[in-house]
Amino acid sequence: MTRPSILLSLLLLAGCGSSHEGGADGGMDAGAPPGADAGSSDAGDVDAGAPGADSGIDCSTIGCGAPIFCGEPCTAACGCCDCGGESFCADDDLVTCDGGCYERTPCGPGGCVESSTGASCAGGGTCADLEAEYEALVGVTASMCGAPGECHIVYGHCGVGLGGCHYALNVSTTQEALNDLASRWTAMGCDAGRPVCDCPMPPEDVRCDAGGCLAR
Repeated sequence: MTRPSILLSLLLLAGCGSSHEGGADGGMDAGAPPGADAGSSDAGDVDAGAPGADSGIDCSTIGCGAPIFCGEPCTAACGCCDCGGESFCADDDLVTCDGGCYERTPCGPGGCVESSTGASCAGGGTCADLEAEYEALVGVTASMCGAPGECHIVYGHCGVGLGGCHYALNVSTTQEALNDLASRWTAMGCDAGRPVCDCPMPPEDVRCDAGGCLAR
């Protein structure tokens, strides 16, 4: 074989070797489906099982939706928040939080009352029943004491026709308890036509004197 022929054969053999190497190192898996990317990563993908994953919503930014009533489906893309123990009135119904969802309790016309401590149904009874309950809370027994620091001043609700102006009472009778009764009183319309008061300034101090709370 001549020298040019030998060189031509070597060149042809070298070209075949390059072609085989390219097929081995091209990076495409022969078993991969068309279009597969051997270098792709799932690190930034949305969890397929998380709320909002199907729509690509970033729930860490949007957050959960409003709490629902118990037994109703949640339609928020990122799930629904749990309620936090609050209570409120919706028309004449009492709405309370129970196990993370809202429960609705009918109270009857004008029966749901909201106060500083939450909401409640006013319950049965008459205006006379409410007045008797109020008077029991501010009566003689409620003003008894046995030691300094057991007395305080509370405001009455004669502005809506219930009770007096101020009371020196044992700390066991709270302002919140009187306020709740007054809220029920007005919700039931018991204040209609009742005389109201024009109260002076409340006492500045109160003490326990001879077993009774005394304002001064």
